[in-house]
Amino acid sequence: MLYIDRTILNEYTSPQAFTGLREAGRPVWSSKKVLFNIDHVNPTRPERTADMTDAGGALQVSYFRKNSHDFDIELFDVLDSRQGIEHVVSHEQGWVLPGMVIGAGDSHTTTYGALGAFGLV
Repeated sequence: MLYIDRTILNEYTSPQAFTGLREAGRPVWSSKKVLFNIDHVNPTRPERTADMTDAGGALQVSYFRKNSHDFDIELFDVLDSRQGIEHVVSHEQGWVLPGMVIGAGDSHTTTYGALGAFGLV
């Protein structure tokens, strides 16, 4: 059994988990140890806005924002200065530190090993 120090989620891989929590009537175990970062469907152009032009991406981001609000989870939203690529932002913002066990829903989670952390997908 491993203790998960932090969980870092994105808008693309997390919806099913929160649908399951809602259906079961369960809260997030420790919302202050969870970080949401939008980085899979957001526009990258300099003049970007918080609005998504892609309908599928807009739906994912809308649900992600709702989950952030409903479950009291910090969100690095599209126009947040801390927002960026999930596996870079987590290092830059001190969310991943040596010795930690990190849970995330992305195949690049194992890159946390470069910082001496253990990433679980």
